[in-house]
Amino acid sequence: MIKYLIIAVITVTLFTG
Repeated sequence: MIKYLIIAVITVTLFTG
C-alpha cells in the first residue's frame, strides 16, 4: 500500500514538474 502512495507522489511531481 505504501508503494502506491509513493507512485502517486511521483505522478503528481511529474505533472507539477
